[in-house]
Amino acid sequence: MVNWCERRIFIKTKLRGSNDIVFKTIMYENKDILIKVLESILDIKIDDIKYLNPNLNRRKFIEKGCNLDLYIKSKDLYLDIEVSTNYEDFIIERNMSYSFKIYCSVLKRGNSYKEYKDVHLINLIFGKKNNIPIRNYYLKDETGKILSKKLLYSEIYVDSLDKKEYNKYRYIRMLNKYSKDINGDEVEMKYKRALKNLEDDNLFEPMFTKEEDELRLRNSYKIHYKEEGIKEEKINTAKEMLKDNLPIEQISKYTGLTK
Repeated sequence: MVNWCERRIFIKTKLRGSNDIVFKTIMYENKDILIKVLESILDIKIDDIKYLNPNLNRRKFIEKGCNLDLYIKSKDLYLDIEVSTNYEDFIIERNMSYSFKIYCSVLKRGNSYKEYKDVHLINLIFGKKNNIPIRNYYLKDETGKILSKKLLYSEIYVDSLDKKEYNKYRYIRMLNKYSKDINGDEVEMKYKRALKNLEDDNLFEPMFTKEEDELRLRNSYKIHYKEEGIKEEKINTAKEMLKDNLPIEQISKYTGLTK
């Protein structure tokens, strides 16, 4: 077991913006940095953004894991930004639920359905590569025809971004650096100071010990793979029932599987 001093050193050298809570805390407290990051991601000029949860603070981000929901008035666009270092299927499903929640909540009672707004969920993924570094998903049918462009789900594999385009992605890449490794322009240096400020904040001490972080990950995986195991068991049961020529409706009834 580490003592207080050892634990403190661990925190001061290990915080990075590739952690979801660190990212959201800094971006909530520093709108100008967030705008620069979003301009890199969206490749657009942003004059201003509005936080849809205006009463957040550091403690709420740590204790409740709040979302960073935004509105860009000039584009009439709603955004949610998530950060992942362990990108699994259950995270995708969780993130999709966030985007649907925003999509439904922005339509005011009595308004026409035509007034649904564009919602874009951005997932910054660290520690995992993809041959297509930026992947965009819409609702489509089996022929590829897009059902609606109102909902956009994006995966940005930070480790796979083109290193030749340094200036284009510099504010995204800085998120994956420790404070001691950050140098650059005014935006990067302000981000560095914000990161060091969090390292000095006692609120973050219990949040980032190695043991607790590993425990949270293990619990997430346990839930995910337990559900996968139950599903696999039901599929095997259904196969055996099919061998006995039981009706599909009966198999579906007792296994909970759809046809």
